[in-house]
Amino acid sequence: MRQVVVTDAELEGLKSDIEEKSVEIVEFVKLKEIDPVYFDKTYYLAADSNGSKAYALLREALAKSKKIGIAKITIRSKERLSAVRVLGRLLFSYIV
Repeated sequence: MRQVVVTDAELEGLKSDIEEKSVEIVEFVKLKEIDPVYFDKTYYLAADSNGSKAYALLREALAKSKKIGIAKITIRSKERLSAVRVLGRLLFSYIV
């Protein structure tokens, strides 16, 4: 058996190119197609200063289509599957 010592600096260099916080919509479905029993946590989604137009566009598209977005949500460098939904003028993410 071989052992390799890895320093903190080397681990820092291995950081993924995934951003600290991101949302990637992979599909649009009707809400009734997903059983809420699978939802683990709920988060409110907000746009940063550069994403306000994209946020508004996604919110309006989801509201008009009456669908939800199935998304890959990255929070603190951890990627999880999520359902993104409009409630009023806000977007919420239901982590699966």
